[in-house]
Amino acid sequence: MLIDFIRRHDFDFVFLQEVTNPAIVNITGYATHLNIEATMRGTAILARLNVPLTNVTTLPSGRAIATDHNGIRLVNVYVLSCTAKRADKESFF
Repeated sequence: MLIDFIRRHDFDFVFLQEVTNPAIVNITGYATHLNIEATMRGTAILARLNVPLTNVTTLPSGRAIATDHNGIRLVNVYVLSCTAKRADKESFF
């Protein structure tokens, strides 16, 4: 399971995409920053509790979330990969 994988690897940051349930990413020892749109799809950044994040920014579509850590901008973007949605992808960028 995802939670076990994260705990086993002791990550400082975890970037998630296609997040559909906020409860899934509630992991002890991590602060969770979510960006989930109305249809319950989105992105998230998890950071260890001792790793401060500031200036969390989101897109209303749920497809991107960004934050700062010690002068470094961390960005998590989920972009459609299928060719049928090419116009949507080009519009997104």
